[in-house]
Amino acid sequence: MSETTASSPAQDDDAGESGPSFLNCPPIFVLPTHLSLESLHSIEEELIKREAPLTYDISEARLVLGKIGQGKRAALELRSRGIWTEPISKSEPPKKRRRVNAAESKMAADQADIIDLSTETEDEEDGMKSRHDPSRHLHRTQTDSPAAESTVSNPSGASSVSSSVAQADTISVVKLDWLDQCLKTQELLSTDPYTIYIARRAPRPVEPSKPASLGSDILQRARQDAALRPPPKPPTVYHHARTHDSTHNPPKLYRTTTSENEETESLPPAPDWVKEHVLYACLRSTPLHPPNEGFINQLIKIRQIRELTLDEIGVRAYSTSIAAIAAYPHEFRRPSEILTLPGCDTKIANLFYEYQQSPTGTLSAATLLDTDPTLQILNTFYNIWGVGAKTAREFYYYRHWTDLDDIIEHGWNNLTRVQQIGLKYYDEFLTGIPRPEVEQIATTV
Repeated sequence: MSETTASSPAQDDDAGESGPSFLNCPPIFVLPTHLSLESLHSIEEELIKREAPLTYDISEARLVLGKIGQGKRAALELRSRGIWTEPISKSEPPKKRRRVNAAESKMAADQADIIDLSTETEDEEDGMKSRHDPSRHLHRTQTDSPAAESTVSNPSGASSVSSSVAQADTISVVKLDWLDQCLKTQELLSTDPYTIYIARRAPRPVEPSKPASLGSDILQRARQDAALRPPPKPPTVYHHARTHDSTHNPPKLYRTTTSENEETESLPPAPDWVKEHVLYACLRSTPLHPPNEGFINQLIKIRQIRELTLDEIGVRAYSTSIAAIAAYPHEFRRPSEILTLPGCDTKIANLFYEYQQSPTGTLSAATLLDTDPTLQILNTFYNIWGVGAKTAREFYYYRHWTDLDDIIEHGWNNLTRVQQIGLKYYDEFLTGIPRPEVEQIATTV
């Protein structure tokens, strides 16, 4: 069986490659889909050996070889690589190029190519000229690409592959079986039986603006509702020892006098834990009713206010001072005695000075717990068994409850079991267990 070689004259004689030549084919691109790296390189080498105009840029290709079998998949592969197309029916007659004779091809080397854009052309066999005005032809500058020159000078080679790839704006996707059959039969076959997708290049469609999402609509309505809603009542700001309030009278500064220094020798002896500056309350004994119980009760009220206002640092500081004062076995005579106790500083000494000067034995910072309406409500809620400072503030500031009846009427079902018991026996929990009953329980245990 004789083999027809289509090698180019420019090909070396020692190459020894027999088979069809793809020199006159349009630019070819090989799709890597469903191909291993070795198979892809092998196919590209076969095309290069046979002088195929292989390109690695799909935007330059007009003939795409791929291992795919459906037109929709071919369009998807092109679109995924940035090539948008409009499919063409195979029955649609392709545009034909005007025949170029030897004399005209020689003149084309120095002039621009003329491409007929009309859909009706002359019959290539009757030798008649085109019936359309030459002014409607597109003038294109001469290119140096060998593939372009071969397409113009030898259109029969391109048409032998397929008439569908004769137009510059079309792209054809052909099965890889076409290449296998060409190599098997040793001749350049037509791509029409193997073409699965023919299309024109189209511009990328403009994406429509996305409508506002449902979440953004909800947020927009929430902002509008918030703008129309009256501002919430700001919580009462209480004076803390670490902040400065211009409307609140600062505590009086403790001033030592000469008489106090002279009376130092008459003070009772300090206990050992004061001399050793013991900080831990578990290392010292505390009586049930200390000598300075009145002053301690005032400090407990201030600590309660710090608890209701979520001032954790203030609660810890007052607890340390109260524990030290409660363990002191003597009644204070002057503020200087407080400065010797661990955990007590000038602030506590100033409060004791105010306590001494008060005719009622009270502190202005402590009386807020009984006079301020907000603190009274928060303290009432705080005394419910199972309710802490944060929950008490939630009842008042967020649910707008002002007494125990509001909790029973509007929030009973939302309370925990412990809170329901604490609300039901509210007064009993505040009374406490008498001492004799506690001793009886201790004896039984």
